[in-house]
Amino acid sequence: MKFLSRIHYYIFWPIGFVAAFVLASYTVPAVLNFVEQLGHKGLSYEMAMRVYLFFVYALCVGVCGLWTLRRGMAVHRVVLSFFVFTLFSVLVVFIGDRHHIVMEEWSWIRYPSAAMLYLAGALAFYLGYLVLKKTGSRKELLFLIPGGIALLFAGTDELAQIHEYLGRFIHTSKEISGGNDLITIGYAIAIFIVLVTVARVCMRECAKRSHLLWPTLILGVSAFTVSVLFDTFDIIFKKKIHTLATILASDPFHIFQDQWYLVYHPRIFFNSVEEVLELTAATAFCAAFFITIQSFQSQDRIAKPKVFPRMFLNAIGGVAVAVVIFLFFTSLPSTQGSSVLSQGSGTAQVIGSESDGLYHADDLVFNRNWGVLLANEGGQNVYQFKDGRLRRLPDKGHQLHDMDSITATDSAVFVSDGSAGIIYQFDGKNEWKALWTRKDGLVHPEALVSHDGALYVLDMIKGKAALVRLKKGEKPVIWYPEHVDWRAPEGIKYDEKRKRFLVTDDETGAVFEVDFGKSIHKIASFQNAEELVVAPDGSILVTDNGNATVWRILPDNRVTALLRLKRPYRDLQGITLDSDGNLFLVTSDDVESASFMPSYLFRIADIHL
Repeated sequence: MKFLSRIHYYIFWPIGFVAAFVLASYTVPAVLNFVEQLGHKGLSYEMAMRVYLFFVYALCVGVCGLWTLRRGMAVHRVVLSFFVFTLFSVLVVFIGDRHHIVMEEWSWIRYPSAAMLYLAGALAFYLGYLVLKKTGSRKELLFLIPGGIALLFAGTDELAQIHEYLGRFIHTSKEISGGNDLITIGYAIAIFIVLVTVARVCMRECAKRSHLLWPTLILGVSAFTVSVLFDTFDIIFKKKIHTLATILASDPFHIFQDQWYLVYHPRIFFNSVEEVLELTAATAFCAAFFITIQSFQSQDRIAKPKVFPRMFLNAIGGVAVAVVIFLFFTSLPSTQGSSVLSQGSGTAQVIGSESDGLYHADDLVFNRNWGVLLANEGGQNVYQFKDGRLRRLPDKGHQLHDMDSITATDSAVFVSDGSAGIIYQFDGKNEWKALWTRKDGLVHPEALVSHDGALYVLDMIKGKAALVRLKKGEKPVIWYPEHVDWRAPEGIKYDEKRKRFLVTDDETGAVFEVDFGKSIHKIASFQNAEELVVAPDGSILVTDNGNATVWRILPDNRVTALLRLKRPYRDLQGITLDSDGNLFLVTSDDVESASFMPSYLFRIADIHL
């Protein structure tokens, strides 16, 4: 019954952990806004996730710390000190490791995890020695020696990623996918069985001396178990969240506010939490053995309480609560509201989403005859919005696959299929016709634009970014512009006033003014310049992918922010303007559809240009 009485630790800490994440989702947006304004650039989701995780971990440690100091038990403070050290280790990892994402196996977080596991293993051996010396009992060694060996192996596994190699071996030799997940599940099952059987029988003497041994061990085992679940079922969790988002998106008035950004990349979220929980488990094991060793070395099983002044603790708690409340209310503009816009004027209306067939949507273009045209890359089709109706252009031959870009003349629509290396034409009939292919020198055509009876296509030829001129009856002309920031050109439009092409580069964030075959000049730079459109007043509107911002480059090349969307809509893609001055935007589901967000086509009216 005593063991069962400890089972509430399985329930209380997960509830507190989930509550901390919910609170973080409503308070951290204010922190992200402040950091982005301070650094004059948007944070990547990875960096935002680190802010969320540190906030949650600090909140949990802080609440437990205040309770511990109020309780006044020295043994509680010892356990707390281990988790405070872990908190600072997490902070160092989150600030210092810029070369890996937290979920990667080679992230820096493996170092404190391995260190805690090695220390826990060493403490297990030492505890076995003390038990044998003090009591003469060998029963505890049946748990402590194998447990110490297992912890040392786990530390080595953290550093060398042994389970990854074993997983690949299982996959190749037994043709079983997810071998590494099976191994980690096996670890969790083995630990749980040992805890409820061998440890329960063999560690009674230790449990009598240290009343926190079982709760701390249970915390470690449950934290590791949850981490294994997150690692194993992350793909399933992502699908479930995406399904929920698709259902919500079917309501055109539903807005994904910034509190949704916490799980924007579900796999990164769950696997990052997994890594932190593994470190928490290692810390708990370490603390459990350490306080038990102390109980054997101390004459008194329980140290004399030392209580901090209640007024001092109340003051600290009051300040912490006030900070959280301040962050909550400061975040309200981001977590509440009836518009997808968090900055800028205009009225946004949903024209289409995944429930309408949009999936991994990409480029946009407007033509008076065709209306607004959308390259629906993931859906392998093209959509047309005209006369208030969204419909799919026919493709009876199912020729379209990977539409990277779209453009149009008064008589025809053109799309580039990057993976196939083909430029297709649609003239209003039911079939798409391949005009240019890899036989004409194309490799992976990206963006394209029509000008003066020819198509100008961005392509990567012989490993170099090129601009290609294609015209029926003429040989393709390939030109390789030379500029240090010309690396991965993404979007292209023609500016009738400047008599130049405008090109974005989503690797360097540069926006270029290009005179084909003659010159290239950088006129602006952003984080991830994606697509662009020229406004009637001559200004250039640029979507900043990953930053949820549409920038405006004025004719004198000054840059201002035209509008900013809520963070879940950060994956800005295509942009165009219709003849009435309405702005059309495409938001998508990020690279390789990693986000849970559905694709959207928005019409934003009443913008001030």
